[in-house]
Amino acid sequence: DVASYRPACLDDPRFDGLDEMMDRMLEDTVIPDYEFRPEIRFPSGEVRPGQLYLLPWESHPAELDTFFWCASIDAETAGARAVKRGKKFYEFVDRTVKQGFLYFYSVTATDHYQMTGDGVLTYTGPGVEGDPSTNFQTIRPGVASRASGSPEASNREVYVYPNPATIEALAEFQEMHPNSRDPTGVRVVFAALPKSRNTIKIFTLNGDLVQELEHDGTGGHGEIEWNLVTLNGQQIVSGIYLFSVHSDDPAFPDQIGKFVVIR
Repeated sequence: DVASYRPACLDDPRFDGLDEMMDRMLEDTVIPDYEFRPEIRFPSGEVRPGQLYLLPWESHPAELDTFFWCASIDAETAGARAVKRGKKFYEFVDRTVKQGFLYFYSVTATDHYQMTGDGVLTYTGPGVEGDPSTNFQTIRPGVASRASGSPEASNREVYVYPNPATIEALAEFQEMHPNSRDPTGVRVVFAALPKSRNTIKIFTLNGDLVQELEHDGTGGHGEIEWNLVTLNGQQIVSGIYLFSVHSDDPAFPDQIGKFVVIR
């Protein structure tokens, strides 16, 4: 219960009155142990009995599901019908993450009973726990892309991290295992890229093209990694490098920056 939270749609003005209509639908419809909300319409398009009250929110199925899950019918109200218990929602917020690092999150279940030697289930506190490796998500916190017209679009420039990219900094920045796609296992990140399709070109101080990266920031992700490998498949040497960012969206002017690599 410490981690429980209230879904935002329950307090969204767009759904005012939906809680009462959901209760009314549950009262008018025979609801056994439905785990999921019944569809509003039959495949023919005809509205199902008892679902008419929900038509104003028909285009919001996720919110309808949330209200259905949160609703409950107690034994007295249900009468001869099965009791429906509202589900709880939980949220975990990790406030210790570092930008650009990989994190693995897994949700596991733990029982509170264990089988004793005589074959009897006995309450013993936390018992068998699920395997975290069978259910996890990989997350890499980063910087959102800058939308045209936003304050960030004009006052925030593209930058590189870690910078300077020293041996110590690259190792601290979660060095990955080398593989066919990433022969070095190290990387730097170009961040705060525009919300557009972008081309990042990397040059030496002499103006020689080292590498070219294509980035799609239209989905909101404003970062791209570079594994410090040249167009010819060679690892770069220590030095100062220049980069330019060209966006397909004319609202974003071309940007130029520099970063240092010390290996």
